[in-house]
Amino acid sequence: MNYPTIDIEEFNKITKLLEEAITDPNILDPSVCPYDASMIDKLKKLTNWVHPAARASLEDAEKNPVGRPTKKVILPIEEIENEINDLRKDISQLKVDAKGLETADRIQIIKTRATLFEKMIAIKERTNNMKKQQEFINDVIAIMDDVMEQPQREKMIKRMEPYIDK
Repeated sequence: MNYPTIDIEEFNKITKLLEEAITDPNILDPSVCPYDASMIDKLKKLTNWVHPAARASLEDAEKNPVGRPTKKVILPIEEIENEINDLRKDISQLKVDAKGLETADRIQIIKTRATLFEKMIAIKERTNNMKKQQEFINDVIAIMDDVMEQPQREKMIKRMEPYIDK
């Protein structure tokens, strides 16, 4: 690439303009800015400029987000099911490995397998319940989207906030 010659004074002027455009959103407003439209567009791209009115509404939206409450899942259901399948394989391997052992050891392995199998059933029931609960939540939100107006949805979400972490 051929680097162009840059006049340091002009560079400083442009840098100062960009810094001011970032801190003062009115600087690149076409009704105030003396530059032509293409120059203003280039400056806006460089500074991610947003019109002051739009910026105010974006800031309000950030302060009071509207939409669906989201809660990050600590461990996805699919990952839990994969772990259960891995445990199931390990338990099956225990059965194979126990064939050459003493009777007391084999009895202990059988007891351990039974306990683990019981716990796996409980975990599987919980994951199924979690799936059903997630489907229910998705259905309720879809119904809210279909039936309710935006202010009603906002009110409903606000009233349900105490239950998000439960």
